[in-house]
Amino acid sequence: MTTNELLLTEHSKVRQQWGKSSKDVLQDIQILREWCETQKHFPEIPDDNMIEFFLTNCKYSIEKAKKNIDMYYTLPPLIPEVYEKRNPNLPGYQENVEKSGMIVTMPKLTESLQRVAIYAVKEDSTHFDPMTLVSHLQNVYEIRMHVDVVMGEFLIMDASNLKMGHVVKYTPIVFKTMVLILQNIMRNRITQIHIFHYPPYINIIMAVAKGILKKKLYDRIYLHENLESLYKHISPEFLPKDYGGKQKSMEELNELWKEEFVKWSDRFDKKSKMRVDESLRPEPLENSEILGYYGNFKKLDVD
Repeated sequence: MTTNELLLTEHSKVRQQWGKSSKDVLQDIQILREWCETQKHFPEIPDDNMIEFFLTNCKYSIEKAKKNIDMYYTLPPLIPEVYEKRNPNLPGYQENVEKSGMIVTMPKLTESLQRVAIYAVKEDSTHFDPMTLVSHLQNVYEIRMHVDVVMGEFLIMDASNLKMGHVVKYTPIVFKTMVLILQNIMRNRITQIHIFHYPPYINIIMAVAKGILKKKLYDRIYLHENLESLYKHISPEFLPKDYGGKQKSMEELNELWKEEFVKWSDRFDKKSKMRVDESLRPEPLENSEILGYYGNFKKLDVD
């Protein structure tokens, strides 16, 4: 299966949703490319596909896209627990991901041009590591940046096997790191979060989430006692066989993504070595207050 089959895209439809013609998009890409060339601290100039991905993420706001691109290159060294030694082709990496569960991105976009990702919790929480899951999602995101554009993201969690052993590992710093990546790299393009087959103590996670997530994102979380409830929001047409859907099974898709990571090995090798050169940054980092808060938060949590 090729990348185009693993990630079926609808570039023209997404552009139409934003009222953009091909000419408009090319003009916006050119503006951002020229801006990137002035950012001497960047380790590379992103290609046109990446730039369009950032533009779509930022609802075609040039200024927001600039910040998004900057954060894409700036944040990874500041969050080593997510990005350091997280090349998906490193020996043992995929095995470590699977110890925490299975998470796959679906090939087909929904009617509203949303990309669906599904996470199934592994019953044994002994080796569960939420940061590994976050890094895995970022690796998938890395490939998507080069080929995909969407209107938003639907995240689905099968909490059938969720135990207190998993819950206690979702510490405040884990949540904070997830929010930092969501706000600065994914740009809050998560439009719905669905959790089904949840245990009674889901309220513990929800209470922590409510204290950290912005209300707008928290209000996008839906809890479902069964699949029938989930189907009211997402048609089985876009779900894997495991959940009564018409797409390939979670296991099949997981294996295909492993193969895809290998195909992109050159990119991941390059990405793992990329660093911004802060001495060449033309202007002070506008997000410094966010990064400073993150640093203080980490220190308080560890101490």
